Amino acid sequence: MQLSISINDVRQYTHLGNYKLIKHQKRKKALIKLICEFIPTGSSILDIGSANGDLSTELSLLNFLVEGVEPLLDSYENSKKLSKKYKQNILFNKARIEDIRIQKKYDLLVLGEILEHFQEPDILLKKLKENLKPSGKIIITVPNMPSLRNRLKFSLLGIFPDNNPEHKYYFDENRFKKIVSTSGYRILYFTTKFTNLCLKSKFITHFENITLFWFSKFFRNSGDSIIAIIEPINETEV
Repeated sequence: MQLSISINDVRQYTHLGNYKLIKHQKRKKALIKLICEFIPTGSSILDIGSANGDLSTELSLLNFLVEGVEPLLDSYENSKKLSKKYKQNILFNKARIEDIRIQKKYDLLVLGEILEHFQEPDILLKKLKENLKPSGKIIITVPNMPSLRNRLKFSLLGIFPDNNPEHKYYFDENRFKKIVSTSGYRILYFTTKFTNLCLKSKFITHFENITLFWFSKFFRNSGDSIIAIIEPINETEV
């Protein structure tokens, strides 16, 4: 699919470059494609942790009714500037994710690389039910700890694969599904996507996309990211 925001604008507002920019764009395309498959155009979306706003703006350009929540001031300001540049009227809220006080209900909540920042992610998922319409869904992406890249990094170099001090919870397929279940949701869609070694070269990243795409198809737990869509279980079903 073709993205509407120019690559130069994405680079300017996200400050990403080389392989990180390629990964960002690929992940964003996958999310948009999945969202379009699961909810109709015109649905309401809350992008939680909207960062610099390029995903929110892309969805708004596709005629979804989008709002965003972003705790970081610079990212919040960038979100407003980018959406305005593309003539999209998106309401962005500056707030910590755990302090969300939005009373509205939405057809879809987007949690892109958010849950790993919470020591008890199930508490956030339970709270977010308040912001879902009766048929509402949540799309989630989190880093996949047993990815090909992480396995190679640990086994060959002896390095713990995640050195981000802000990450407080590590996911694999079983842990993810357990958190979803204990939070009172069911999984509608689950996959791990993308197999990149993240070598710092744009050329090598493109080469990896060609040579390693098959790996996560045959070894389904090997992708860099877990991507899932979940919905609350109705109390009458329990």
